[in-house]
Amino acid sequence: MEMVGGTEDPKISTNIDVQRLKTDLGINPEIIKQIAALDIPETVVVSSASPIKVNTVRDTLKVLCPDRHFEVEGVKAPSGVDEQPLGQTTIRGALNRLENATRSRGTNAGAEDFAVISIENGLFRESHGYSQDVDLHEEIDPRAEYDDRAVAAIKIPGHKVVTQISPTSEAVRFPKSAIMAAVHAKGGLAENSAGSKLKEVGAVADNQNPHSELTRNRPGGPLPREDQMARVIARGIMQLTKFK
Repeated sequence: MEMVGGTEDPKISTNIDVQRLKTDLGINPEIIKQIAALDIPETVVVSSASPIKVNTVRDTLKVLCPDRHFEVEGVKAPSGVDEQPLGQTTIRGALNRLENATRSRGTNAGAEDFAVISIENGLFRESHGYSQDVDLHEEIDPRAEYDDRAVAAIKIPGHKVVTQISPTSEAVRFPKSAIMAAVHAKGGLAENSAGSKLKEVGAVADNQNPHSELTRNRPGGPLPREDQMARVIARGIMQLTKFK
């Protein structure tokens, strides 16, 4: 179980670029005040035991709710989708994790006096033309280029469930060779991720977080997976303030 200290300087003990997050998303005192009004419970469940996901939720809450104490608890919750989800399947995986984590935690705790944050990364086919819409096609297209995007599903008691997807500016292009290697490997995309193939061929050092290396030449600086996930979490929570 992770604890978030409400009085801590958000620059301390975080793995995300706090200043860039605040600047790019326009997080200011008025936004923080609106988020405080959401009355997020003290216990926040992350629908994964993955340290990178649990820590990113903890760090993001530290930025959005600087005067609060939270207990951030990771639980294993199946996504029910392929190891390497595509398009709409990624959103379904995030929602499945959200539901399974809610059911698992609720069984032990009784009433839902906790929030749940679910994160799922997946590949989305490159959108063509001038459209900024995300292509949700679920079948592999060998001719297409694919970008990794993060999807966050967020459930706070008393509010509707919201989902957020990384915008095009925060999508990370994955080499087609690694994607096709996962497609043709034993078990296909059901058992293999494109990230695991990147590491296999020596293209990156970390198959769970290849984003830093793949975005090393990105305008504005690299976008580690932690920062990509923190942005969809923050946008989702900020979106909830508009429904009050």
